[in-house]
This record gives sequence, structure tokens and C-alpha cells, in this order.
Amino acid sequence: MLKKGLALGVVVLFLGIAFAPSITANVDNIQAETDFVEITSKIIGTKKGEEHTIKLTNEESIELDNLISDIKNKLDHSNSRVETVEIFNDTIVELDQYGLLGDMSVKEVQKLIDGGYNKIGDITHIRNKLFDDSENSNSNCLFAGDTQDYTSFGGKVPLIDAAIAGALQAIFNFFETVLPNGINGTIGTLFVLGIGLPIIVVILLHMLIRNIMPFTLLNHVFFGEKYFQWSKMGPPEPKIEYHPCSGWIWTQGTNGVMAWEGSFYGDIKPNEGTSGFRKRIYCTGATGFSGIKIWKGSGFFLLGHALKASFSYEYPFD
Repeated sequence: MLKKGLALGVVVLFLGIAFAPSITANVDNIQAETDFVEITSKIIGTKKGEEHTIKLTNEESIELDNLISDIKNKLDHSNSRVETVEIFNDTIVELDQYGLLGDMSVKEVQKLIDGGYNKIGDITHIRNKLFDDSENSNSNCLFAGDTQDYTSFGGKVPLIDAAIAGALQAIFNFFETVLPNGINGTIGTLFVLGIGLPIIVVILLHMLIRNIMPFTLLNHVFFGEKYFQWSKMGPPEPKIEYHPCSGWIWTQGTNGVMAWEGSFYGDIKPNEGTSGFRKRIYCTGATGFSGIKIWKGSGFFLLGHALKASFSYEYPFD
């Protein structure tokens, strides 16, 4: 009996030794995975920017959070646009050290934010058409923010695309209205053929320009929402909830320095989205945004340029 017990003990000991390295290796692998934090970034406002994800150590992630907090402190003490640009440029260099610029260089991103791509904002007569500055808004502004909850992105229609589409629609509406048989008649066909070649040339030039100067007008950023929920079996009136964004936004533009902190909503215009028995009204807070967005797992950090930014501490569209 004693011999059997000893034999069983030897077998158990052998199995324990055999499986211990495997168990230890699995624990090490799990520990190694939790030692990294995934950060996703994308350059907005250029076709070249692609969304990509990197892994930072917990220590590097804390360093990035501290960098963002330090940026706000520096911006709060900035006394001029020149000083603000320097803060932005230094930040882009530091973000590049973490690999957050993707395939774009430091100079390209710096130019995208404050360079020639955005000079349209400096053309006074265009600015006056696009912007209606109020005490809650800024325009042609350097833009930075760190927000939690209910921040989303949309739009992205190139300005020249919108211009060409609008021009073509106007031309065909004109032919359809003034010609006896519309664009299907002989005269209409001749007119269409007559302008066909110039349009092709314009489109080819447009394709070239987009690759050289990929500026987009309608990159919207939404902050906060009004949420409607209908019940299949319940009353016809929906359940309504208000979801503000939280965090901070800092801008410097035609209205000087304007900043918002706490809970707030975008105040430019509402943008409605419906899915089944749910409807959301997204609150546009920035239009014509170009720059970098970084998803940190708990919110977005934004650094860039906006044609217009406007926010309200109350829901603005009731």
C-alpha cells in the first residue's frame, strides 16, 4: 500500500512539473496583453490620412494623458496665435514620437492644421458668407479638445465636389426648364455635347487638385445628442433623453480665445439620424475640421483647425 502511495505521489509530482511551464506561459501571455493599451488615431482633412491603431505600454499611455493635460495648461496661458501655433507644432512632434501620425510626416500635419490647406478661411468675403460669429462661437480657429461621451464625426464632402455637383445640377435644371423638349431634344443634346468636353476637363483638373490640395469643407464633429426611443407596444410618445458631451474645448480664431469646459452641446446645427424605433439628433459643434483625432479608449483628443466652432451649455435646438 505504501509503495502504491509513493508511486501515485511521484506521478502527481511529475505531472505538476510538466504542466507548470505551460500554465506559467499562459499567465505571462495574459499579463503581457494587459500591459498594453490600444490607441487609435486618424488624420482628418486629407485623403492621405488612414485610421490606424497602435499599442502603448501602460506607462506610455499615462504619459500621453499627461501630455494632453499639459497642452490644455499651455493653451490657457497662450497670449498670441504665434504662441498657440508653436504649442500645436510641438505637440505634433511629440505625437509623432508615439507613432500617432501614421504615414504622414510632422511637416504635413503641421501644414494641414495651420498652413496653406486652410487659407480659404483668410479670404474675408468667403468668411463673411460662411461664418456668423456670436458670443458662443469662433471661426477660422485653431481647435483643441479632450472629450468624453457622445463625440462623433461625419460629413466629409470635398468643397470642390460640392461645387461641381451643384454646377452640373444647375446646368441640367436650366436645360430641362428652358428647352422645348428638355435635354432629350436635338437642341438639348447639342447643348450637352457642347459643354461635355469642358466638364470633362474640369473633372480631370478637379482630380488633380484633390491630390495636390485635399481640403474638405464639410468635416463635421458632433458633440452631444438628443435621443428618442419609441416602444413597439407602449404609448405613441417617445422617451426622450438629453446626452451632453463632457470635457473641454479650446479655440483661438476671429473671436480671439474661446473655451468651454464641463458638459456641453454643439451649437451650429442639428443633424438627424434614425434607426428603427430610435432617433438621434446630433449637435454639430465644429465644421470644416482638419487635424488629428485620437481615440484613447475613454474619449477623443482633437487637435486641428476648424472653419467654425460653437457650443452651448444647454441643449440648443428645442
